[in-house]
Amino acid sequence: LSLASWRAARAEADQRASQLESEALFRHDPDAVLVLAGGVCVAANSAAGDLLACPAQQLIGRRFADFGADRTPDGGSAAELSEARLGAVGEGAVSRHSWRFRRADGREGDAEITLAALPGEPRYVVAWIRDATERIRAERLRDVAFRLSEAAAVARSAAELYPTIHSIVGELMPAGNFYIALYDPASDEISFPYFVDEQD
Repeated sequence: LSLASWRAARAEADQRASQLESEALFRHDPDAVLVLAGGVCVAANSAAGDLLACPAQQLIGRRFADFGADRTPDGGSAAELSEARLGAVGEGAVSRHSWRFRRADGREGDAEITLAALPGEPRYVVAWIRDATERIRAERLRDVAFRLSEAAAVARSAAELYPTIHSIVGELMPAGNFYIALYDPASDEISFPYFVDEQD
């Protein structure tokens, strides 16, 4: 075996070992991983299937924008924003941002996403997606609890406090129809000092 043949065999073995290691990391990464070409998914790990609530194989061939929510928090087109972010990732560059995704069953969630363009042609972009839905939900609830306690501390009257409570709750869930009920244990009665009905 010549030195050149040995080096070629060694380089091929190293390349194959690196490829196998990359494949193992891809398959077993706890974060969702999508490989995209031209904005279309060409590979997805099982964690991506779990996150988006469908088998990973069914993600292949779909546009990345299909996995996002319809609208951004400010009301813009989420699909256009996704396409723009994918296009803006240059070779060797990394882009990190928050992302609102939609599962196959229609439920939406929040994630932190990292996009990285791989060198060479064809151009591939890898998306690492970490589900942040529960963390962001907990942050929102903590913020709401703080704002409710703050509103209770500064309100001059219950009549001033109740609409503020309604407004804050309306940021968490649809609250067009809303009431506050108070129970008086002495009289065993319930009163409704505040209510809003969209029909009235």
